[in-house]
Amino acid sequence: MRNLRLKSTLFLAVVLGIAGSAASCDNDELTPKERYSIELSSENLHFTEEGGNSSLTLSTNSQWEINTSSDWVSFVPTQSGAAADKQSITITALPFSEENGSRTTVISVKCGDITTDAVVRKFINVSQEGPVVEDREPGIYSLKDLTELGEAIASATKEADPDYSKWQDENGVINLYNDINAGATPLPLMGGQTTANDKSGAFGAVFDGNGHTISGRLESGGQPIVALFTRLAPTGIIRNLTVDVEATNDYTGSVQKHLAAVVGFSVTATGGRIENCTSKGTLTMAGPTDNPRVGGIVAYGRCDITDCSNYADITSNSTRVAGINGAGGGAFTLSNCKNYGNIHVSCDAAQVGGIIGQLNGQTILGCENHGGITLAGGKKAVVGGIAGNSQGSSSIGSAEAPCLNKGVVTLNGLETAPAAGSGVGGISGGMSAAVPIAYATNEGAVVSNIDDSNVAAGGIVGAITKAAPLTNCQNKASVTSAANAGGIVGSTTVATEITACGNTGDIVRLATATVPAAWFGGIAGQGPSAVLTNCTFGGTVLGAAGDSNNAIGTAAQ
Repeated sequence: MRNLRLKSTLFLAVVLGIAGSAASCDNDELTPKERYSIELSSENLHFTEEGGNSSLTLSTNSQWEINTSSDWVSFVPTQSGAAADKQSITITALPFSEENGSRTTVISVKCGDITTDAVVRKFINVSQEGPVVEDREPGIYSLKDLTELGEAIASATKEADPDYSKWQDENGVINLYNDINAGATPLPLMGGQTTANDKSGAFGAVFDGNGHTISGRLESGGQPIVALFTRLAPTGIIRNLTVDVEATNDYTGSVQKHLAAVVGFSVTATGGRIENCTSKGTLTMAGPTDNPRVGGIVAYGRCDITDCSNYADITSNSTRVAGINGAGGGAFTLSNCKNYGNIHVSCDAAQVGGIIGQLNGQTILGCENHGGITLAGGKKAVVGGIAGNSQGSSSIGSAEAPCLNKGVVTLNGLETAPAAGSGVGGISGGMSAAVPIAYATNEGAVVSNIDDSNVAAGGIVGAITKAAPLTNCQNKASVTSAANAGGIVGSTTVATEITACGNTGDIVRLATATVPAAWFGGIAGQGPSAVLTNCTFGGTVLGAAGDSNNAIGTAAQ
């Protein structure tokens, strides 16, 4: 009987041992699904075209990690080495601009032994819709449209324009229907990057801004021409557009640099023009200089420019700079244009103006400058309220379309000494060709801070080296220089005809001047060959009342 009980006990022990061993094996062989758990407060997220943030909570019983293969969504935090108890996760989606478009992605959440991938997973489905657009007229509505138009312009060849039909109305006009603000995304540089005088990469259709504004940043990105439209073809027309930009050109290559808000380089026009356009913001030219051009509206112009205004402040180290047109080439007209932006240039031999820097064959009618203009430059540096240097078959003003300067115009020196012909003027800094000026008025102080007898300052023109008639011009502001200062002309080395002109401004010697006090006159400073007819006198000349006796300066005053 005792043996029977012993055997029973041994049998029970064996059975219990086997059972315990089986239970132990079962625990070691639990699957990740049986061992780990994930709870999400939401498994579906939807974003509108603006993108933004959305939050959910995560609970796990072990370490966890989140991943996605898409670059348009992100999340924080992304992982933890500990279990999560209603951990808040922020999901961020980027803006989505594809019209009537949509996109989806999946975010994977895993929990468990991350190093061996013995984990469980759950998924968050993310969707986003672009702007809903009904059927509409062809044109430009968004930054995406603008970028695509720029790509088309760049494909223009010498022989043919690209197909613009997807943006053109029944009259062939490309209309801008919305304001476009690119924000932190650089605006496209629309067109090619050559300075060849042909149609390659140039806009040759009609772009009508309809009073809308395109704003953002224009960046060089290694390109020499920085402007919304880099090149304008002979038939290209841009009108009724405001461009408000922070634009910078720091190109370091060998191609001639251009910087403007609206047009960089204009090919010789055959009907093309820029009209009723406005530039705002800031324009900055930096880096190496090789005859670069900067203009608020157009850097290098060869087309008519009408009813345009610049409010952008310009900072540059360029040789040809102005509020409207940096430099002109060929016969065209700038009419009824105004500059309100302040211009600061530091460059030897520069030509800087409120309307045009290098006037070379153009007609200036009804234009005004209201901005302050400062040039620091050596060699033959010239700066004027309307034009920097006047040359070629050009003209400024008429009885029907007089020109006006109200901004202070200042010439400062650099280490390089000034050359003969350097000048600062209320209308034109220098004149190196027979360029007639008529019905022009200066109301802004004209100042030369350079203590050198090579520099001249005039209420209308600083330095004249080629005879040209000045008619019905008026100076109403002070003129300051170390020498060669006049109410109408600072210095003329030729027989300049000055007719029906008047001065009421004070002619003042620079307080810090050390050069001899020579050539200060109420009408002409240094101008022994000047011919004065029916001129009027006022103001003062070195403190003395202006009259016919001191209308032309002398060699010793």
